[in-house]
Amino acid sequence: MVDKGQKPGGIGVLDLTPAYRDFCNSMTRAFKLDKSGEKVTIQDEVRFRRRAFYDSWWLATLYKDTQLEISSDGRNALLIRNGKKMKVSLFSDMKDLKFIELPCSPLPNSEAILAAPKNWENYKRLAVHLINGNRVSRDGYTLKIIFENADKASPSDENIIPIKDWKL
Repeated sequence: MVDKGQKPGGIGVLDLTPAYRDFCNSMTRAFKLDKSGEKVTIQDEVRFRRRAFYDSWWLATLYKDTQLEISSDGRNALLIRNGKKMKVSLFSDMKDLKFIELPCSPLPNSEAILAAPKNWENYKRLAVHLINGNRVSRDGYTLKIIFENADKASPSDENIIPIKDWKL
């Protein structure tokens, strides 16, 4: 996305509620490319129809030869491929979330195998598993993930701003 002056930066918002209407009152995903063109933010805001058990995943599919280093707290990852580095940071109102590495194969209890690449062995995944299990269920959650050039990365803003209030 570019503005009229052809400068980098932009915001895109998707209302995914119709695809998840059986489970959610609302589900919104937004993308923001900052003005420098060096940082992309993806934020999901989900509000459930009822407080209930949920088990969902956030996934990024990577080439298998991508070196993946996940921090000890699981909230940051470094992706290295062909000498280029990308920092990935995770922020959420669910404080126990963390990045994990998974093989690129069907997820447990998943019927959505059509979304996976045909040559799975050539890929792996950076994943976040969102599950409330036996804990007290929630009305919803917000998940913010920032991708940025690791060589130019600055401390990421931990504040989660509602998508409706985003500005460039």
